[in-house]
Amino acid sequence: MPPVRPADLTVIGDRLLTQEQARSRMPRRPRRGPAGRAVGELVLHPLWIAWSDVLADRPPFRTAVRPTVIFVDAVSQYRGLLATVPHTQVVEDGVVHPATVRRERALELVADVQQTQINRSYLLRKPRHEVRRLELLHLPVWRFDPADGTAVGHVNAVSGADETYLAGRWDAPRT
Repeated sequence: MPPVRPADLTVIGDRLLTQEQARSRMPRRPRRGPAGRAVGELVLHPLWIAWSDVLADRPPFRTAVRPTVIFVDAVSQYRGLLATVPHTQVVEDGVVHPATVRRERALELVADVQQTQINRSYLLRKPRHEVRRLELLHLPVWRFDPADGTAVGHVNAVSGADETYLAGRWDAPRT
């Protein structure tokens, strides 16, 4: 299935890097070499974002409520916790990766993160979890394809971080 063009999609991040700014942050590449002349393409990668509450009962005190934000990659099923609540904005350009993980599967993977990553910090009584909201958002990633046949570079368009690990999982076998 070919990539589709966005029609007012919500992406993570309030300010996006330009192509030149992202190119300057490409890791392990000479900026003036072939990678510096690579053509950049803004790819909007789908992520399920879940806003969840961790409810720890502590009788005779009131229940402690800790909000958490969980992400699930909608292509590779990679998942984990986000440190901050993401800001969002609407964009009109970029190539959209199609999401292969459906909402039901995303809820199962969110429950897995709650059980394996959040519950391990509670030694005795495990907390309850409530998912408040689950949305499909898109992570903007600059994809640089050098003309000389070297490896393709992926740079997060929000933070400027290298996204080679995440991009490598897009074609990996699903677990």
